[in-house]
Amino acid sequence: ITPDRVLPAVFGPIQAYWKDGVLYVIWNTLTEENCKEYTVEGSMDGKNWKALGTVLSKAKGGTSTTPLDYEFSTGAGALAVAGMGLAALLLLPAVRGRSSRWLLAVAAVLTIAACSKKMTDEIAAGEKPAYIRIAQKDINGTVSYSKVIKVEKE
Repeated sequence: ITPDRVLPAVFGPIQAYWKDGVLYVIWNTLTEENCKEYTVEGSMDGKNWKALGTVLSKAKGGTSTTPLDYEFSTGAGALAVAGMGLAALLLLPAVRGRSSRWLLAVAAVLTIAACSKKMTDEIAAGEKPAYIRIAQKDINGTVSYSKVIKVEKE
């Protein structure tokens, strides 16, 4: 006889779709127990999975008995980082010190480079994953998975 195991998160509906080249994943949990974070994973074949990004649990202390809504997208963070790099470049003429200008220029270039690498890493070589699953990680490090869903096309 084994004791009943409480599931760390009970998933509600999960939806994944492409819009304007950005992958959106929306889901909710009905309950959460000792939950730390969720990692959205993508796959082209439903067998080989690649982490696309992580979302922290919204549950206070990792536990919630009420439904919580989550969303993840591949492009939003990268666009924000690119915007910061562009802002740094625009501020360049306003900076007076030579060393400050140099540092600001390097920071802008590195920010934009990191942005493009992040997008390349998220969606392997421009390929769009056909399947999505969500890995739920407990506070103690145990991982469990949502069902696999097919990504809706643009």
